[in-house]
Amino acid sequence: MPINRIQNVTLEAGPLLQWQQLKAVSIETASTTHEIEAVLPHTAEHLKQQIIALAQEARDDA
Repeated sequence: MPINRIQNVTLEAGPLLQWQQLKAVSIETASTTHEIEAVLPHTAEHLKQQIIALAQEARDDA
């Protein structure tokens, strides 16, 4: 997926992920959603911030 098409990045944790103390990173574009499942919470937060920053930078360069 092109980085400049990313519209939203969210962190989610259903009951099983919460039990394992993990998070899922959901990456959304206008037409699709991709998910990175079962990552540690600090890694998930880092991924979210990094993806958002890269997407913003790609949009600013366009």
